[in-house]
Amino acid sequence: MNAKIFVGTLCLLPCALGAAVTTAVDHPAAARAVQLLEGKTGDAAVRLEVAPALASTLADGYEVRRAPDGTLVVAGARPRALLYAAYEPQRWLGAGDAPVRRVPHFRQRLLNFTGKGHSVADWVAATGANSVHLARNAAGRLVQACRDADVDVYAFLYGCDASKWNRGRFAAFIAAHPEAKGVDPGRSWEKGVLCPSSPATWAFFTQTITELAESGDFDGVVVTFWDDYGLNCCCRKCRAGALDSFGARNAVLVNCFEQALKAIGKRLIVRTWASGAPHFLGDEWVHAPGYAGREDALATWARAFEASDRATVFVTKVYNADCQPDPPFSNLLGAAAAAGRTELAEWQITGQTVGLNYLPYSNVGHTARTMKKAAALVGRDNGVCLYAGGYKRGDYEALDDDVNSINIHAWRQLAWDPDDDVAAIWREWAEPRYGADAPAAVAALQACERAAVVAFSPLGLGAPTESKAAKTVQRREDLLRYTNRQYLPEGRTALMPTEANIQAVVDEKNAAIAALEAARPAAAKGPAAELARRMDLLIAHLKTYRAVDGAMWRFRRLRFLKDMGVSDARLMREIEADFDFLRHNPYPLSEALGSPVPLMRDIHSNALVCVERILGPDWRASAPPAQ
Repeated sequence: MNAKIFVGTLCLLPCALGAAVTTAVDHPAAARAVQLLEGKTGDAAVRLEVAPALASTLADGYEVRRAPDGTLVVAGARPRALLYAAYEPQRWLGAGDAPVRRVPHFRQRLLNFTGKGHSVADWVAATGANSVHLARNAAGRLVQACRDADVDVYAFLYGCDASKWNRGRFAAFIAAHPEAKGVDPGRSWEKGVLCPSSPATWAFFTQTITELAESGDFDGVVVTFWDDYGLNCCCRKCRAGALDSFGARNAVLVNCFEQALKAIGKRLIVRTWASGAPHFLGDEWVHAPGYAGREDALATWARAFEASDRATVFVTKVYNADCQPDPPFSNLLGAAAAAGRTELAEWQITGQTVGLNYLPYSNVGHTARTMKKAAALVGRDNGVCLYAGGYKRGDYEALDDDVNSINIHAWRQLAWDPDDDVAAIWREWAEPRYGADAPAAVAALQACERAAVVAFSPLGLGAPTESKAAKTVQRREDLLRYTNRQYLPEGRTALMPTEANIQAVVDEKNAAIAALEAARPAAAKGPAAELARRMDLLIAHLKTYRAVDGAMWRFRRLRFLKDMGVSDARLMREIEADFDFLRHNPYPLSEALGSPVPLMRDIHSNALVCVERILGPDWRASAPPAQ
């Protein structure tokens, strides 16, 4: 048996010559399932069947039973069930007299698909999804690929700034209906592009979403109102009327879209928004409504939940901020379900906050914890949603990654069974890839889960949404504010400009480095060598940001002292030592994640102003050397 797994075929078992896999099901999903299983069933003959009557007991899951002649019969109510089975033969190849049944816990499982790399059918197999949403301008071949995978397909309409949907069409609309042009509030991230008090605005929205749904023969449309928010009009009528809040406008937006889609037999899915605390982004204020606490969240979305049609689906992320790994759990999740609406809990597994998949990371522990919470809040008659892939990386194929694909695999298995054995999930993913090195690889990736949080979320506070280095002190402090942890006692404590917090920043980085160095595989080739290489990059990142974050907290301490009329030249010396470390140890991911030098330079210059304001230009004379 060849110990190398060809991940492109998705099956978790090693390749080997095996008995025949056959099917009489005339459907592209069944044909792809046969291909995925070829050479993966050992000596067992396998026959794939579809029996619609099984829907009453299996939903869209599958069962495997052994026929009298020894053939393993894999059957589901729909062709996509065969794709699900083809991904995980290790779960059923040992079936004996008692059938093996796999019934998904959640009724609806939504997946975004970017159109890159593996096919829709392969992603459906690997994630266990039963519906997919595509970019609104997706080619017809992708819509057909979803049909071939036997899943529902939705178009995705991003934001409610209509000027960004189609600029030419928008200009023509405003020329014909100048009364619909909004009054922009200025210095706001949320724009006033259109006036929600104008009936023409809603007629334009109705026409747009209707044409979108019909353009590609979609089953419906997934909408999100942020980041490109365009209804924050501050005209007299809006301010004085019933549309003077985000909550009121959200309810009308949902109603407009769902009525338009209902008229043509289509379904609406609405993504709520998670962006942490209100903050400045450049010179624009991000209002970030709905995430300062549960009361604020309900004020923003409760009217939309209560006024919506029961066929409308709401999707809420399991976390409250886009800017960090292991963020606070959502205040809003479960509210739509409690209002009697269908609700999906959403995860993003794209590497967005942990190094864009240039670095190794695991979020298996986070997924296991949050999946159980989500299951309790939304219930099995509702569902889950996954954003997966490589964030802003056209060269990255998540399903082919022998290091970080554990995160998608774990999400898939836990979405089907939130109580699944996490240790067994690790083993079934690692053993085909790493062989005898599997236990060491698992331990290494588990160490990476904590290390990635420390690397990008110092003291549990915020980091850039794209894992990129901030260039200025002001931006870095905006990002520290961008997390809702500041509303919690430990968040407020972590922001205090104390000597203890400076030491805590350094200590947590040192602990993460030590854990990674102890867990790093020693293999010289194969997947374990790639894991070791990426761990070296993560260690280098931690050492770089031990200096940058340490300097940041030292500067904040110096600024606090300046306002008290005192200073500490020792801290300035330590900042200079941090800067020297960066000069002599170039950051290996500067091209991918941005250079930390501009931020360090800004920290240094701002800290120097604080010191010289109190101690004068000769402050070095009184400063002991940095340790």
